[in-house]
Amino acid sequence: MHSDHVEHIGVVKEVSFNNISVAVEEPCQCEGCSIAIVCMGKSENEADIINIPRPRGAGHDSFHPGDRVRLEAASGSKLKASFWAFILPTGILLTAVLGIQGYAPDLGPLLTALIAAGAVALYELILYLFRKDLAMSVTWQIRHC
Repeated sequence: MHSDHVEHIGVVKEVSFNNISVAVEEPCQCEGCSIAIVCMGKSENEADIINIPRPRGAGHDSFHPGDRVRLEAASGSKLKASFWAFILPTGILLTAVLGIQGYAPDLGPLLTALIAAGAVALYELILYLFRKDLAMSVTWQIRHC
C-alpha cells in the first residue's frame, strides 16, 4: 500500500459479463486502510475477494480464472471513502446536536448526546447494509502481473 493509492496482488477467481472477482493473495490489512469501508464490502467471515466492474476496451477481454493480477485503487477512491467514513458521520453528529439544541433545548446534554449517537449509529447501519454497493463504487485499475 502506497500513500497515494491502495494496491493488491491477487488471482482472478471468476470472470462474468459485468464483473471480475479477484482473490487477494495476502490477507488484507483493512484495519488501517483508508478505503476499507468501501473497498471490500464483505463480512469478517468471507474470504478476501474484491469484485470489480469488468473493464471495457481493447485488451481487457484477456482476463481468465487463474490469472495473477495487480489491483490499484486511485486516490479519488480514498477521498470518497473518507467522505463516507468520516466526513458524513461527523456532519450527521453535528447536525443532530445543533438541531436538538435549537429545537428542544430542554432535553439536556446527556439525552442530546444519546440521540446524536443514535443518529450516527443508524447511519453506520445503513452504511453496513449497503457495503457491497459501496465496494463496487471504488474505481480499480486491473493489470496482469
